[in-house]
Parts: sequence; structure tokens; C-alpha cells
Amino acid sequence: MRGNYYIAMIRVLIVAIFLLNISAVYGQRTFMRGGDEGAVIVTDSMLKYEKYLYTQPEIAPAYPGGHDAFDLFIKKNLKYPAKAVENGTQGRVALSFIVEKSGRLTHITIARGIGDDCDEEAVRLLKKGSKWSPGKIHNIPVRTQFSVGIKFIKPDSDD
Repeated sequence: MRGNYYIAMIRVLIVAIFLLNISAVYGQRTFMRGGDEGAVIVTDSMLKYEKYLYTQPEIAPAYPGGHDAFDLFIKKNLKYPAKAVENGTQGRVALSFIVEKSGRLTHITIARGIGDDCDEEAVRLLKKGSKWSPGKIHNIPVRTQFSVGIKFIKPDSDD
């Protein structure tokens, strides 16, 4: 008789756990959010991604067309500063920025510069470029901290 009692209690617990899980899932508000890939259903628990700045989302931000397209954009639009040519300045300018959920770049800062107006030229290039595709978590766009390096090699150099 005691065995039947324990089996009945286990069944009650299983049903209670099942009902709690259902209420947790269906008790959330859901709404549709549009995007480039179409609409997605967003729940309250997903809204937590809206508040934070990420450094390693599941899908990293990217320039339209990828890394090669970014390199081509830099090559076509880079204006080597006259001051840098005069002083023989070469090197890589490291830039840090935030890719917003919309793909717009904000908070562009120079993480490591080389001077002679190269730093300002690198910032100008990023501001001039296209919107990026944002970083994503669970296919939801998130604000992402990102960094790139822009290489400055003298125009008359063999490299």
C-alpha cells in the first residue's frame, strides 16, 4: 500500500513540474520584431540581450561583403596623410568601436595610434563606410564591442 502512495506522489510531482514549465514558457509576453531576415518572435527573457554590450556574440559583426570587402574599401578610400608621407610614418592604427543593433558604428576610439594624422584618417574611413551587420545572439541583433586595425604603408613602399 505504501508503494502505491509513493508512486502516486511521484506522478503528482511530475505533473506539477510539467505544469510549471508550461506556465513559465507560455506566461511570457511575446511579440514580433522585424529585421533584414524577416520577423522573429521575441519573448521577455530575450529582452535581456537589449541591455548589454557584448564582446563575443555567437555571430560576430561583419562589414557588408566580409573581410575582403572591408580591405578593398580601405584600399580605395584611404588618403595617406601628407604629414605621414613627409615623416615616413608607417604602421597599424588599432580602432575600437561599438556596432549597434542597427549596424551603425558608434564610440569610435583609437586603441593604438601611430600619429601624423594617420589616426584621424582611420577614424574618417570607419565613419565613411557602410553599416555593418550587427553581432547576434540567438539570431537577435545585439550591441557589440569590436576592433579593427588599419594598416598604413607609405605609397612609394614596395609592400
